Amino acid sequence: MKKVLFILIFCLFINLGAEARDYVNLHLKEMKHAKKYGVTNQYFKDYSEDEKENVKEECNIKLKDPKLIKLGGYDNETLSKYNEKIKKDNIEYQKIKEYLANKKIDDFNSQAYPEDFYKIYRIAEKIIRANNLDYINWRIVIDTDRNFNANSSELNCLVFNTGLIDTFKGNDDALALIVAHEISHSMLGHGERLNFIYNQMLKAKRDGSPTFYAYYKRKYLIDSKNSEYAADVEGAKLITRAQFNLENAKEALSVINTMDYKIEFDSEHPTGENRLKNYEQNIKYFMSDEWIKQGKYNIINSEVLNCKKSSDRKAIIIVRNKLKDTDKYYRPESIEDIYKRIAYYSYLDKDMKKSQKYFKKWSKKDKKNIIPYIYLSYIEEYKYKTDKKDKYLINAEKYIEKAKLIDDKNKYVNNQIKELKNLKTNTDL
Repeated sequence: MKKVLFILIFCLFINLGAEARDYVNLHLKEMKHAKKYGVTNQYFKDYSEDEKENVKEECNIKLKDPKLIKLGGYDNETLSKYNEKIKKDNIEYQKIKEYLANKKIDDFNSQAYPEDFYKIYRIAEKIIRANNLDYINWRIVIDTDRNFNANSSELNCLVFNTGLIDTFKGNDDALALIVAHEISHSMLGHGERLNFIYNQMLKAKRDGSPTFYAYYKRKYLIDSKNSEYAADVEGAKLITRAQFNLENAKEALSVINTMDYKIEFDSEHPTGENRLKNYEQNIKYFMSDEWIKQGKYNIINSEVLNCKKSSDRKAIIIVRNKLKDTDKYYRPESIEDIYKRIAYYSYLDKDMKKSQKYFKKWSKKDKKNIIPYIYLSYIEEYKYKTDKKDKYLINAEKYIEKAKLIDDKNKYVNNQIKELKNLKTNTDL
């Protein structure tokens, strides 16, 4: 082994000490690496194209969709008041802007400018109100640090470096995704979960147990990466309700994609490439229109959150409003709701295999709900019209009969039963 190492070191020094080097050839070799590692291609890479290549072309059979899947909790009459409410809120925002403009800068090296505080305040405040996250005071810390970084500290403290803020000057959507990402870490309890695993890892090390230490270290790294994926997607949900643009927001992850080393095994963070793929794959199944309405409704029914200066001079506090009923505040989506989203939007995308999979999962979780059975019947009917196999028509009848057992007076159920009978009759002829 020592002999091999000596030979490698000797060859390295021979190479470094060579006088007559072909620098043109050296540049050519380096440019081969540039094709792989050049940041421009990474920045603009659209990983959603990879997904599109795998989607099979379907025939032009019209989908049945009585639009049974939607959110409740808001009404159009209330939503019509949104623009009027925004005009009223802008008066309060102007007061807060003037208040922060008077923020004294005691030390250029330690304090951010008032306009940076106001920028983050406006973005965070909109996300908080649109998602009913105003049950706690949120602390916003801005560090005058040129490094590209942000983090969530404790439950309600969000920290942003000025280097990150400067990177997204002119793109509030990307900055919003970063803000929402850090809020999501707090809301999903990632800190508590990862601290528990980390402490178990340290305990195993103290106890001299290498097997348990290795287990908890690996678990910590895996769960750390998974929490980043989850915070990216949950953050995207939060900014959708706050009416930020998901496509523009993607720049936040595009920048990260140009900065990492593409090595994930021993890292607490996923690669930027995988984070982009995760983001693009998940947002396909977002109920964007519904969530935007929900976010507007939440803003209409809440007041502007006040802003106070922190005693540490590096932070501001977004002050909570008067407390509401606890059931009105933000909750992560239920598993049933996620099944419902993925099933429905897969159906609209004519990805019947995935749609059927998640409608079945939803039906098992919510056995008294007729909607998954109706759509499962639609899927089987679609497959029958595509492939002309009798088994699909039989399956379509079975699913709609299950729906009928739950609610035999539902008009969509009875219409589907009639249409399947007509289809069967026409086929027999």
